[in-house]
Amino acid sequence: MAQDNNVVSQYAREIPSDVKNVIKALDDDNRVAIIVALMKNSRMTFTDLKKLFDIAPSSLTYHLSILQDGGLVHHYLEKPIEGSYSYYATTELVESLLGALYDNIMMTPRTKFETPPQPKIEELQKFEQKEFDIASTIRMRRYGRAKHNFLSRHSRFARLDSTLANTKGA
Repeated sequence: MAQDNNVVSQYAREIPSDVKNVIKALDDDNRVAIIVALMKNSRMTFTDLKKLFDIAPSSLTYHLSILQDGGLVHHYLEKPIEGSYSYYATTELVESLLGALYDNIMMTPRTKFETPPQPKIEELQKFEQKEFDIASTIRMRRYGRAKHNFLSRHSRFARLDSTLANTKGA
């Protein structure tokens, strides 16, 4: 029995602790829900998250701490003219990670030995809509960031981009 633990430890040490923290952060429905809410809202306060999920402050603090340890969520302060506001938002790692998972899982063909379960049509439609919402959020953020980086590096294309946007709207 002691030898089994040594073998497990030996194999487990081959995964860097940062990667383990990401896996741990995604291994809870509450934390996944927090990530999705932050992605949909771009940023939220502690109070907003507490109200949305109707969760005890200590539990929310615990989940946010694990998400921060995994590098999936960051916490920052914004100081307008009066007072200051504390926000949570997802990191670029979330978008990259979820984007890669979506791309790989959704594009991988099933093997001939797998027989997929046959869900009801309504369940499938609800799942596809949720999946589409999250995937489109990830794609739009990627597109927006890439477009912003491109335009800031190549300001001469800004006029061309606005011209194209106007022709599409007309």
